[in-house]
This record gives sequence, C-alpha cells and structure tokens, in this order.
Amino acid sequence: MKGKIAALSVALLAMSLWASSTCAATAGGFAGAGAALVPDYEGSDDYEFRLALLGRYTWESGRFVNLGGSNSAGRAPSLRANLISESMSPVWQFGPVVQFRPKRDHVHNNRVDRLKKVDSAVELGAYGGFATGPWSANLTFAADVSDAYAGYIVTLNGAYAWRVNEQLRLTFGAAGTYADSNYMDTYFSINSNDSARSGLRVFNADSGIKDVGLTLGANYRIDQSWGLLGSLSYFRLLGDAKDSPVVDFEDSKNQFGATIAVTYNF
Repeated sequence: MKGKIAALSVALLAMSLWASSTCAATAGGFAGAGAALVPDYEGSDDYEFRLALLGRYTWESGRFVNLGGSNSAGRAPSLRANLISESMSPVWQFGPVVQFRPKRDHVHNNRVDRLKKVDSAVELGAYGGFATGPWSANLTFAADVSDAYAGYIVTLNGAYAWRVNEQLRLTFGAAGTYADSNYMDTYFSINSNDSARSGLRVFNADSGIKDVGLTLGANYRIDQSWGLLGSLSYFRLLGDAKDSPVVDFEDSKNQFGATIAVTYNF
C-alpha cells in the first residue's frame, strides 16, 4: 500500500511538471551527485554519510522543478515544482512538494535502537513563497501519506544569495519547523513498552516548534559545464523534541550537517 501511495505522489508531481513544461521552451538547469554527512536519526549524535542527489530545471516561462533537501533537523530529500510563470507573477512561487523521510532502524545508539522502529515516510504537500533579487522565502506544508507517522510538518525558510564573483555564489539561510502531535509522538515519545526495552524514561511529546537553524551554501562554477556545490547546516531542537530522552540522553539537541556535490550544467 505504501508503495502505491508513493507512486501516486510522484505521478501527481510529474503530471504537474508536464503541464508546466508544455507552454515554454527549454531554458536549462543542472544535475549533481555527492555525499551528505547527517545524523543517523533525528536527534542523534552519531553521523553517517548518505548519497546526495541534487538538481534543478527551469523553463523560459520561469516554472521550474527542484530536487534537494528539506531545511530542518530531520532532513528529507525533497522534490518540488513551481507552477507560476513569470508572466503570471515575476516574484511569487507555488506548487506541489514530495518528500521522502528515511526510516529509523538499526541506529548506532543501542538504547534508541531498541525502540519501536519507524518506517520510511512519503510526504505530499505544497509550498508557496517569493523570490526577488537576492532575497527569497517560502512556507512548506507536507503531510505523511504512507502512515509512517500520520501527521504533518510546516517549515518556514528564508535565504539571501550573494554573488561574490562570476564563479562563486554564497547563500545564507534560516529556517524553522513546526511538527504536529502525531509526528512528535512517533519520533520523540517513549511509551511503557519502549521504556522497558530501552531503559529510557517514559515521555509524551506534544506538537510545537520542533527546530530552528541556519544554513550556508556555496555554488562554485569551474567552467561552463561543471561546478561544485557545498553546504553546512546547524539546527537546534526545541521544546519536546529537545526534552525527549531520545535526544536528551545523549545531549544531542544540536544537529549538524554537511554536503558536497559535483554538478553538471546543461
């Protein structure tokens, strides 16, 4: 059932992208691949490398599709599309979002590893925002459609892009995420059975602002075709996420991340 829901989510996004591409000529984009260093689960102080896939394609109309990662402590690969053309608005953006949140299973922390496993989640939603000059901001709503946690998250993200020279561009960002009670309960609560298996105290996590953080990105163009992308991130867990024994036991409320990728422009 989860596979069918995931396929439907991707199909809906693909249909939206097809509709946006039929009214304009190709303008170009890039594709990239590399490695990301991230916590092995949200709230962990153990880090691991994961494959990072990045990309963007923009049509002359101003519509685009973007593959990257969500800006929050629990990073998830994110595919989004802007369906508003520049003729409709040169500033505003709006479109669908599909995200994939990896499962929490076989983690390094022995106590957390004894907790009930959390399946991978497919999230479907939408985002809206603006981009004008070097400034941009957007609000993203994404809900679990795979019954992994049966809830939703809302992320507010803002950024400033500084073109240092023709080859290098830096991006400074800030973000914050609200998580509903179902998300918080799945990832941060500990019931009596979990407590007995892990030795961690019973804890009930409620909805609230889950995290806030800062990001720094760098885009370096080697030549007309090849480039490098890099990013650093720092997020601090807040509220019940911070106070959960999943996090508090290791004092790992500070979450860091780094990504490096090679890109090809076309």
